[in-house]
Amino acid sequence: MSRLEDPLRYPLRGNWLERTLYGSALVVGSILLVPLVVLAGYGVRVLETSLEGLEEPPAFDGWGSLLRRGAGAIAITLAYLFGPLLAGTLLALALGVVGYYGLQGLVPVIGGETTIVWLVSGAAGLFTALVGLVVAGVVFVSWLCLPAGLVRYAQTGRLRASLDQTAVGSLVRTREYLGAVVVLQLLPLVVPLLAVVALVTIVGVLALPALGFLTVLVFARVLGVFLAGPGASQVPTARDAHLEQAALE
Repeated sequence: MSRLEDPLRYPLRGNWLERTLYGSALVVGSILLVPLVVLAGYGVRVLETSLEGLEEPPAFDGWGSLLRRGAGAIAITLAYLFGPLLAGTLLALALGVVGYYGLQGLVPVIGGETTIVWLVSGAAGLFTALVGLVVAGVVFVSWLCLPAGLVRYAQTGRLRASLDQTAVGSLVRTREYLGAVVVLQLLPLVVPLLAVVALVTIVGVLALPALGFLTVLVFARVLGVFLAGPGASQVPTARDAHLEQAALE
């Protein structure tokens, strides 16, 4: 079975009806935040088991573990997406304040030289635009690396591993990762179309929560299927660490 076909069949394996009902309930309850965190934790578990080569989606059990893993996944997502954006926003504000007061201080010096004022203003505007482009580039790279950070988290169960620049960078540069990211770009295009189709009928409206849950499954499965292999299997997983700790106890 191809890597493209497997994620589409994956949600229907095993006890799919019970699993989908659980997942749909979590999607509906996501407005309360805790179910959203649990759903994120289940996505991490799907990613972990897919990297291990398991063919069926995991069961909904160990709710405390799902909650912890979900909190970690959300923290990683916020760090990757909003960390650079927040830093860029603060930098832009600082540059704006410095530029404003800098120009106010130059006005008495250059007097009525309008040309110089416009040149300085233009240079300041150009510099600010360049900084904005750099920040946008950093945000894009961070967004590109986010799935790799989640993969590292699923493999190890450690937040620090998701921010390991060496490991994440090595993963991002692989052909398999690039293929997974390209496929994942199709989900934001396909899912809204399916949602519009579902809204046409009452039955379809009831199926919208299931669509959200299935999107989580497919997203995690794509990453797992594309990146599972010798490189992934050599990395101790969170489950391995838990079993090792239990054996020591």
